[in-house]
Amino acid sequence: MSDRCVHQLVEAQVLETPDAVAVVWDGGTLTYRELDERAGRFAGLLAAEGVRQETLVGVAMEPSPLLLVSLLAVWKAGGAYVPIDPALPRSVAETMIADAGIAVVVLNGPAAVDTSGLSVVNLDGLDLDRPRPGGGDPSGAPVLASTRTNNPALTNNPANLAYCVFTSGSTGKPKPVVVAHASLAAHARSIRDELALGPKDRVLQFTTMGIDAALEEIIPAWLAGGAVVMPAQRRFSSWELTDMIVRLAVTTVSLPSAYWHQWVDDLTAGLVHLPAGLRSVYIGGDKILAAKLDAWYRVPGAEAVDWMAGYGPTETTIVVALYRPDSAHREHPADPDNALVPIGRPHANAKIVILDDALRPVPDDTPGDIWVGGPPLARGYHNAPGATAARFLPDPQGPPGARMYRTGDRGSRRADGTLVFLGRSDRQVKIRGQRVEPGQVESALHRCRGVRDVAVVTADDPPYGARLIAYVEADVPEAAIRAEAAGLLPEAMVPQTIVVMDQIPRSPLNGKVARGRLPAVRPPRVDHPDAAAMTALERVVAFLASDVLDGRTVGRAEDLVAAGGDSLRALQLLSRVSEVTGVALTFAQFRAAPHVAEDRGPGAAGPRPGRVRRHGRRDG
Repeated sequence: MSDRCVHQLVEAQVLETPDAVAVVWDGGTLTYRELDERAGRFAGLLAAEGVRQETLVGVAMEPSPLLLVSLLAVWKAGGAYVPIDPALPRSVAETMIADAGIAVVVLNGPAAVDTSGLSVVNLDGLDLDRPRPGGGDPSGAPVLASTRTNNPALTNNPANLAYCVFTSGSTGKPKPVVVAHASLAAHARSIRDELALGPKDRVLQFTTMGIDAALEEIIPAWLAGGAVVMPAQRRFSSWELTDMIVRLAVTTVSLPSAYWHQWVDDLTAGLVHLPAGLRSVYIGGDKILAAKLDAWYRVPGAEAVDWMAGYGPTETTIVVALYRPDSAHREHPADPDNALVPIGRPHANAKIVILDDALRPVPDDTPGDIWVGGPPLARGYHNAPGATAARFLPDPQGPPGARMYRTGDRGSRRADGTLVFLGRSDRQVKIRGQRVEPGQVESALHRCRGVRDVAVVTADDPPYGARLIAYVEADVPEAAIRAEAAGLLPEAMVPQTIVVMDQIPRSPLNGKVARGRLPAVRPPRVDHPDAAAMTALERVVAFLASDVLDGRTVGRAEDLVAAGGDSLRALQLLSRVSEVTGVALTFAQFRAAPHVAEDRGPGAAGPRPGRVRRHGRRDG
């Protein structure tokens, strides 16, 4: 375990390389000295708002360099960082703030939540490009770009909390998980060493800040004297990602498995090319298909890239196991008996055991429940001793006070010690890297107007992992249910497919859903009434969109996002359109005009087809 807090390790790097670049974005850079000065000044403002040891500080900010300043400032003030994704529905964000007992919230714009009763520090209007000494600016906003630091006096120690993130528990209600500085510092050092990060590296901050893996893209880079690349968005088409890696000289990317699967498809199809400067690729978030890893090594240049995968529940410090394919894996195709890439081996002194129902170790190659122990364990669930005691049990094989956590995952251990993932032992699933409890989704859908009954099931959706299918008894259309659900649930929890039924089949014996009698989710493809009015190009795009949306037909002007086109399906559609038509649209262009119609009329948002990038060249 570390003998220093995370921010103290960063401060040591500031002293060593004050003029090295610490943060990169399309608008400029920050050196380590500039980062530290701004964070120190901000820490003084937070201390004035009452932030002390163990104070949970909510940070509800869009991605920006200022968000990284805020992260470091919270720690300098002694507080614990709690990311609140501003894209969350208001009710969800407010529940998170209440459950974590947050008293101070940091914003960089209009509040998306009710801030009554909270201390609010709004940093909107700060100018990071033109530092000015001391005081404030004419708008009244605090100026963090001081020529000196203003760190408050601290007595923090590594046992104090560093961060709190939310996950879904067995009841379906998100729980705040808290992790100490010692655990995060030890983890950051270990990932820095595993990826061999150094001063010349630039690490892309890709993951949504509400997920603990985002910290894994920031702290190890700073402890290595490298730079964090901070884009202004978190959703990219494959060509946007590839272009950004080249443009900002990114050397290391950490990607969710579902996104990486699609990137591999586009790389192997020749839609994009692997950037020559990319040194490391680190995958996590969910199951990884072995066939995609085999395809990865057929991409020109991939052999020279260090590829690594991580596994870990939120109740641990980010990841507890790592997998690197050996030369044998690279030379031979995927084992047909093992469709998934292994979890790998324990990392950062984690203890991982496979136990039966009686908590006894099982023999090699025998399925069992995955339990984790050792230093990477989280402190537990914040202000929930009962829930913590139920999931974090005493380790009968460890020293006094040792604990172990039941992950809810099933797995086995090979004779060589490699861990293999076999699936979930309860109903929780991971959707695009976020743990989701179907019961929570059912509860939200029951609140929608006109809904009488709900059954939510999961299905494998290669290469994206799991997806949610909701069977709903209702007298309102699917689109109305989806629109209301989008205001109650995060995007990952909105079912990709909603099937409206007169009655959900249930067993007469116990009243449980008769899953075998649920209808298939892919309806037969039929022409939409709008089809006759579509141009040839529109019909092609409509056919591709229908295929992505489980076979449902789409109208010429129908909103594909409202029809279930989440970010991953949008990415798949963009890749399919590029492959078939040669037109490469960006993710932003899709969101600006998410429909099939080619002619949007004068003044409409988004470019017309044919005036965007076609396979790497500008089309006039």
